[in-house]
Amino acid sequence: MFVIYDDSTKCTIQDKKDPRLNSLEMIPMTEYKIKLAGEGMPDLVLDIMVIQNISTRISALTSSHDKFLIGLNCIDCGTKAAAWISRYLQNSNARLGYNIPQNKSLEPFEYKYNFLKENNVDITVPYENFPSCQLLSENSLSYVNSRLNHSVHTNDFQANIVFAPFHDTSFTEFKWEWINIGNAIMKNVKPWL
Repeated sequence: MFVIYDDSTKCTIQDKKDPRLNSLEMIPMTEYKIKLAGEGMPDLVLDIMVIQNISTRISALTSSHDKFLIGLNCIDCGTKAAAWISRYLQNSNARLGYNIPQNKSLEPFEYKYNFLKENNVDITVPYENFPSCQLLSENSLSYVNSRLNHSVHTNDFQANIVFAPFHDTSFTEFKWEWINIGNAIMKNVKPWL
């Protein structure tokens, strides 16, 4: 996985409203080569095998829903990639990093990171260990569909937990602070709307 980060802050650049970020394309060419394509820019080919041999390793931070810091161990992709992404984003501090795949720990997540503590804003979690779930109520989806000219499906929200509540109230899942499914306990971080 590639990340764009600010060299001065070591934080990822991830403004989803920036049309340049939304139109940036990563096109697989071979098993180890990726092509970056952006409007008005010449294509940039990245060779993952070459990048993995670069010794400039950085630690970058990203966030999940602006609540949890997630640490990323990355390899800086070099000056050519930095010049390309800086020019494309018109940000002289922008650099490109390759996230180094890590082995997942076998320790339970909540034990290792004390995830269920009350003040969880200060937790920094390695990216590869951060669990992500999208929760969607069928009642909420039905309510949204009743107000639209076209129908949307659960796949449009990339939900991996879809449930049918016993009552008819839509969007009650927004008020849930904790969600318990079997032995799994999850904190409701941010609604999907």
